[in-house]
Amino acid sequence: MSLLKKIELVHTINLSQRQEELYPLLERQVKLYTMGDSSSLPAETAQGLLRSVCFCIETHLTFSGKSADGYPLVQLFEEGQRDVWRLTEEAKSLFDEAKRTDPSFGSIAYRGTLDEVEIFFRMYNLRFFSHAIPCMIDYPLCHPVPESLEGVRYIGEYLRRLILENRFCGCLTRQDAIRLLIVHHPEFRELVINLFEPIFACALGLALLNRDTATLRLDSTDCDRLYRLFRPWNEARARTWLREAVNRLCIRFRLWDTGMRCHLMDTAEDLFPRLKTTTREGYRGLFSIVSEHKM
Repeated sequence: MSLLKKIELVHTINLSQRQEELYPLLERQVKLYTMGDSSSLPAETAQGLLRSVCFCIETHLTFSGKSADGYPLVQLFEEGQRDVWRLTEEAKSLFDEAKRTDPSFGSIAYRGTLDEVEIFFRMYNLRFFSHAIPCMIDYPLCHPVPESLEGVRYIGEYLRRLILENRFCGCLTRQDAIRLLIVHHPEFRELVINLFEPIFACALGLALLNRDTATLRLDSTDCDRLYRLFRPWNEARARTWLREAVNRLCIRFRLWDTGMRCHLMDTAEDLFPRLKTTTREGYRGLFSIVSEHKM
């Protein structure tokens, strides 16, 4: 079976209307991959090579702002490969920062995911399979990375978001954070759950009450006050209060960058449905009462 026959069922490539340029690029990659012997290349491998070619082209178009029209695909591909290499180097730096900002709460999923990302950099084949993610990512983020991202673009974005979560958690003392996480779930270290969200929710509740956000201590009376604060529900007013509370957090913890501020605001706005519909008792779970529990 010819190479083109093996991949003729691939109809999801955005560049399929330029097959007269795309397939020669693929054939060149196949020869490099097989060192000149393409007669027994599995269809699945050929599809992977094709997807990698398109991934490089799409990556360059995304970061350069170019349109594919008017540029030879071979030029876009080669520039895309350089972009992928650059993104890989950037992701390695992000990985170092993620390790450096690790809040060390003892989550098995968190530790295992960092180990897997390290495997990614050892196994990542940016020359032939740049779209692939050769590792398992178990630790969930508060704001998941879109599944549409592939390869190092996925890993880089995952690490950026993880670092934002780490930086915020690092503003609190480890002892206070762990005390809250135990209240949130006593077995948090063994569970595949996000640890930033309950810490942020408690700090946000304190900021809404103009209390010291560094304590991570709320009681039943505090949660009742928060419940009454949002009653009756008014979305515009709630949005204003949340924005002001996020600003207080950023000032308190000296988090000045726009990326962090936007991340915290997005997280606060994600609480809208629960703030609107949760019962008075539900507010106590949402904001994690700490002072009435013991370690």
